[in-house]
Amino acid sequence: KIDREEICEGNGACLMNLKIAVDDPLEIHYVEVEISDVNDHAPVFSERDLHVEIAENREKGTRFDLPIARDSDVG
Repeated sequence: KIDREEICEGNGACLMNLKIAVDDPLEIHYVEVEISDVNDHAPVFSERDLHVEIAENREKGTRFDLPIARDSDVG
C-alpha cells in the first residue's frame, strides 16, 4: 500500500519516478507516477466528548459552531 502522506509532504504534486523492465522483447521504460491522496484518515476532534446545548425553540436549519476537526489527509 502506498500512502501519500508517508511519501510526500505538503499539497504539491507527489511524483514517483520508476524504471520498469518489460520482457519479450527486453525493454527498459522510465515511468513517472503521480500519487493522489485518498480519504484514508478520518477527521478527529481534539476533545473526545462534546457538549452542545440547543434550545427547543431554535429554528429549523439553525447552525451551531463546533470545534475544528483535524484530518491528516492532503487536500
